[in-house]
Amino acid sequence: MKSVYRQLRSLLLRCLVFGLSFVTCAQAIEGNRDRQKAVPFLEGFKVRINRQGPYLFGLDTGMGQAFILDPELARQLALPVTGHTRMHTGIEHTDDPDVPIIHANRIQLAGRTIRNAIGMPIDDYSPLVKTGKGTLGMALFKNTVLYLDYGRDRLWLSRRSLPKPDGKKVLPYTDVNRRPFVEVSLNGTVVKAQVDSGARDAGCDLVLPRELAAKLALVDRKENGKTVRDINGRKYSLATAKLEGDLRIGALVVPHPDLLIGDFSSYTILGGVLNSLTIGIDQKHHRIEFESSEDPNR
Repeated sequence: MKSVYRQLRSLLLRCLVFGLSFVTCAQAIEGNRDRQKAVPFLEGFKVRINRQGPYLFGLDTGMGQAFILDPELARQLALPVTGHTRMHTGIEHTDDPDVPIIHANRIQLAGRTIRNAIGMPIDDYSPLVKTGKGTLGMALFKNTVLYLDYGRDRLWLSRRSLPKPDGKKVLPYTDVNRRPFVEVSLNGTVVKAQVDSGARDAGCDLVLPRELAAKLALVDRKENGKTVRDINGRKYSLATAKLEGDLRIGALVVPHPDLLIGDFSSYTILGGVLNSLTIGIDQKHHRIEFESSEDPNR
């Protein structure tokens, strides 16, 4: 009887190992299929709306809405207006404009179809792609994992969840209106920073509000007379500096990052540092993955 029991237990263990191996293999195959559908995104990518197009769009992970687009294109596509909202850039003002809310039945990109998306037609609809017709934001990807490989200029979508946070490669994050904020260390000072692909060309690794910058050890600080305008046209003065120490994002270390300092944002923003990374954003589980784009294991 003991011999039969041992044989049965051995068989069950072999089946379990085989089952786990099969699941792992199937997940790897699905992941490879997702990446095979990857498209370039840094200079814009093709999007179809309600089966029309394709149209050239940009991507901004610092934008909570599903999409913004050319008001004329919205009229051509006869996208229905379902309401109105106030538009602001993280700091609310009493004169922030009201804009219509519009609905798209389906949006197609990178081999995927996303249904029932809500967006806005605004005049500054493509700040990241000069000839674009609009910009996609985080709400569009609430049910899928968004991958952005900046070093190789590839975007792809996956239904596979990210693994649980390990504090090194995969981190938990919080969101504000769908925009992802992750804890980073600035020479030992822990702050939450927005992961903002729209800031990758800001000419710095990080954007800091002046209040936070005043609390950090900085070198080469300069009030250089430069200004920036937000999406509503307000102007803000800027300063530049370097952090006396390291930026740490999980296991990633960036020595003496370049900083842009100004009050156009009330929070820290990850900017040009993203250009050397591959990131994955899993909104369902509030997990974000950071890897070097030069990682030989990718």
